[in-house]
Amino acid sequence: MHMNGSENIIFRNMEFMKLGYGEYQALLISSNSKNIVIEECTFKNTVNSTTGVVITNDATLVDIKNNTFKGPGYVALNMNTSGKVSFVNNRVIGGYYVPVTGSAGKAFIENNFLNGSQSPIQVNISDSGTVRYNKILFSENGLRIHGSGEIIVDANEVNYTAGVGIYTDATKPIISNNIINNRQDLNNYALVGIHIAGGNGTQILFNTIRLTKSTKESATVSITNGDSIRIKGNIFTCEREGVVLKIDRIPTFFQLEKNNYFSKSKTLANVKGTIVHKLLDWQRLSSSDIGSINLDPGFSSDSTYIPSLIYLNENGSIGTPIKNDFNSKERNNLKPDIGAIEFNPCQYDAALESFITPENPIINGKNEISILVRNNGVLPVKSLKIRWLFNNTIVADTVWNGLIESSKRISFHAKRKRDYSIAYHYLANDKVKTASDVFRFSDKLLQLDID
Repeated sequence: MHMNGSENIIFRNMEFMKLGYGEYQALLISSNSKNIVIEECTFKNTVNSTTGVVITNDATLVDIKNNTFKGPGYVALNMNTSGKVSFVNNRVIGGYYVPVTGSAGKAFIENNFLNGSQSPIQVNISDSGTVRYNKILFSENGLRIHGSGEIIVDANEVNYTAGVGIYTDATKPIISNNIINNRQDLNNYALVGIHIAGGNGTQILFNTIRLTKSTKESATVSITNGDSIRIKGNIFTCEREGVVLKIDRIPTFFQLEKNNYFSKSKTLANVKGTIVHKLLDWQRLSSSDIGSINLDPGFSSDSTYIPSLIYLNENGSIGTPIKNDFNSKERNNLKPDIGAIEFNPCQYDAALESFITPENPIINGKNEISILVRNNGVLPVKSLKIRWLFNNTIVADTVWNGLIESSKRISFHAKRKRDYSIAYHYLANDKVKTASDVFRFSDKLLQLDID
């Protein structure tokens, strides 16, 4: 169906079946058409290389909402217009994706994308656009952002299986409050959380990137080009291998502040081939990164994005344009939390922060066990029961008495040396096969409880 200069038309509760082959479109809206509403329709395709809706030639005021696009498909919506278009609360299932070009205002809000083979949303805008509250599940890639317009990418959830969560070479995009993860990636292919490939003025603010299936090639943030980059108030974690920051070119004007970095492999950055392990060394190299930390944020499970590390509470960057969090909760302008989600710390919460000994790699024979325990709760901790297991069997329970003030930590040393040189048999993970691997995942050997 082709609308050429049409006005004031509503498509509702219609079904478009078997959209055809080649460059076929179900709906073509062109030539200054305006005031078009497409709602509660179904676009169901059985072949590739087709398009659900095409908007072109300055068509404007097109509202696409509450529709379902199924298919292997190719493109759910293809826009190349200077007019205003909104794509809101649609379900896109299968190989469909949404390439968007043009100028003027574009809004992509509260859409759900499932099992896509491309980057579900691809934006190239020369004026302004908003990509907010979208959920992308099980797609190979997440979002691709291009153009010179003022593009806001805010509060989206990207669960991807390969490639890049958010790719940008746009000018002055604001990428904020997004949750990026690959926890459903069973093949360990996901490589990069956010990739900055060019453009100037990129702002990465209050995002949570959690690569639970990270590999040696993974990076939460990769920068290959671009200048005037600000990275503030984020949580970046690689929970297996990989680096937190991979930088092929240090930008002109590079401002980092109050981020939380964590990598189980203890590799913080790769700067033009130079590996950086310690935060202090990274701060010297970057001449930036005031107030950042390098600690496990303490997520309670693989499916949660709320940290327990009390340092992240009310300690984010101020003076940013971000007023709300991922859940639309208002942020405290003077004391925002680090990460995508504002949270309230527990009253009592002690946690294993890291191992002091055994060192990496664990040697054969008996090893000393010593750990750092941090109080992530609001109230002081006066007693701990520390339990550790070996091959899923309780080795010992120890009661510790003393005082750990809120946000402070203590070191704890076991009284007896124990042989952990074959402890990898305890860890049911096919990536954990050597003593060195055990050290990387050694927090699984201990269980801490508060009396």
